[in-house]
Amino acid sequence: MDLTDKKIVNVTNTGISLCKLVEGTSLVSHVITANWEKSLKDIENGTMKGVEFLMTIEKEVTNINEKITENLDTTEFKAKDEDAPSCPKCKKGKIINKGQVFGCTQYKETGCDFSIFKTIAKKELSNKQVRDLIEKGQTGVVKGLKSKEDKEFAAILKLKADGKIDFIFPQNPMCPKCKKGEIVDKGKLVGCTQFNETGCDFSIFKTIAKKTLSDKQLLDLIEKGQTGIIKGFKSKEDKEFAAILKRNKDGTINFIFPQNSKMQKR
Repeated sequence: MDLTDKKIVNVTNTGISLCKLVEGTSLVSHVITANWEKSLKDIENGTMKGVEFLMTIEKEVTNINEKITENLDTTEFKAKDEDAPSCPKCKKGKIINKGQVFGCTQYKETGCDFSIFKTIAKKELSNKQVRDLIEKGQTGVVKGLKSKEDKEFAAILKLKADGKIDFIFPQNPMCPKCKKGEIVDKGKLVGCTQFNETGCDFSIFKTIAKKTLSDKQLLDLIEKGQTGIIKGFKSKEDKEFAAILKRNKDGTINFIFPQNSKMQKR
């Protein structure tokens, strides 16, 4: 809020954005507040365990975070021109939201017709993906794109010099053990495609020490041989710890603890 004038309360752009982010989440629901109050009473009366309440809270917070992330991805570019990315075609205008497309502010003045549709291959792009296209020339891997036959696929979107969009289909990482197969998703783990053909048994579990690894962390393990520091691992005694994961030549994983440089084999 802007309280420059003590008699008037002005809502800032940041405040408006925050309201949009929590819109549609249980965070703004009076029902969830009432439920939490009831749970606290139940704990006080001994009819509910504190750990059950904490598990409920954890699940609810996860749902709220997911919803906020969705809202964050679809929040419009800020209205101020200085906040919008520069037009990659004319270099003079700014790219702003124009409904179904993001287009250049110089269209009426100079005729610059640069634009990017919000929805490509039946997938609505997030603001970050659109900004990456404009500023970097391409996105990361975009999942949930659909063909004319309604089949889902993933691809990198690349902005061509003429303003058209190309699909680049990413390759799976090469197996670091046999050097022939590719590493693909196999449910609870990622493993080599050559298992049936040559018996290559290279694999990495997605969850290590009760921590589910991100796609980037798995890719770092496969291609670089180790990750950065990862927080949220849990020991057998359920104590949290942070560590770097290092892949050995035999495929086993070591924990590296930066503070003392000791390694613990998994």
